[in-house]
Amino acid sequence: MIRGGVLLRFFDPNLPGKWALMILGKRWPGDALLQLRTIVGRRESPACLPSQGLRHQPISVRVREDQRALILVNPEGVGLRKNRLHAAIAAAVEKHCAVLVETRYAGHAGDYCRAHAGEFDKVISVGGDGLLMDVVNGLIGADVAFGVLPGGSACDFVKAAPGYPAPLERLLGSQETMPVDVGKVTFTDGLARYFLEEAGVGLDAASIAYIPDWLRRVHVKRAYDVGALRAILRYRPADARVWLDGDLVELPRLQLLAVCNAPYFGDGMPIAPDAKIDDGQLHVFAIADASRFEILRNFRMVRSGTHINHPQAIYRSCRRVRIEAAREMPMCIDGDLVCHTPSEWEVLPERLRLIVP
Repeated sequence: MIRGGVLLRFFDPNLPGKWALMILGKRWPGDALLQLRTIVGRRESPACLPSQGLRHQPISVRVREDQRALILVNPEGVGLRKNRLHAAIAAAVEKHCAVLVETRYAGHAGDYCRAHAGEFDKVISVGGDGLLMDVVNGLIGADVAFGVLPGGSACDFVKAAPGYPAPLERLLGSQETMPVDVGKVTFTDGLARYFLEEAGVGLDAASIAYIPDWLRRVHVKRAYDVGALRAILRYRPADARVWLDGDLVELPRLQLLAVCNAPYFGDGMPIAPDAKIDDGQLHVFAIADASRFEILRNFRMVRSGTHINHPQAIYRSCRRVRIEAAREMPMCIDGDLVCHTPSEWEVLPERLRLIVP
């Protein structure tokens, strides 16, 4: 909760026809860092979706015929303040007559895209990997191009996308797109989730669980390193059977299984160095039957991309993957803990269109 905050609503002469809402407040007692947010919206339409634990009420907009771009912003994104994106977003909304929606809860971006994607030509995600995954899950089945402006603690997809990172102005002005593949995970209950980067089992998911929240906001790379080291020391491996395009691979004491649609995870670790976002393949990296000491000793190999040459590693490309384990193993998708094994993966070639800056 924002404490000690001051709420000021005023008419901003620099943004004609707009109301601006400014919130100046402290995130927790004793924090000397003041947070300033500007959320721009049109006067004729208040927010229409129910609030679920919202810190403050954003101004939303009613879509008009000349508003063909949607900008979805995670207000908690570390990169918003770090990269000073508020002014760029406000200017883009004014110049391109875009619709700006600030997400209010986990999954809000996906819900909004499912309900309103048909009203837009393009959707821009301003946040990290988590927001982008929500957007992707909301755009499946819609003929809408998407773009990404990094504004979260980590956004590994932009490291693999041609021309990215790019200014918001170029994303909104570009008319060029390229097809990109999407990964799909299906669980035993029939629930399906889609991803652009990586879905991992074992140490990958455990690392996410062990990342200190405060460190993620201070230094992302160090946060992932700390989470990984803590997971290596505490994680209990399990025997697993994996099918790669129908070929059975026995993985005793499975430590990590990463199914990748893009090369990077963990804020820049090249877990699948030769993966492309449009090659129609999933790239699978697995390591099993290795001791904690062996993994710790070779941990730096992941940062350099040489881990795929380790004698106990498996690295293959395929289109379908299935896993069964002796016990349930944690799973994460694009950096978010979601569920557990058993599950199946598949690649959906050229399922979405990416804006080319």
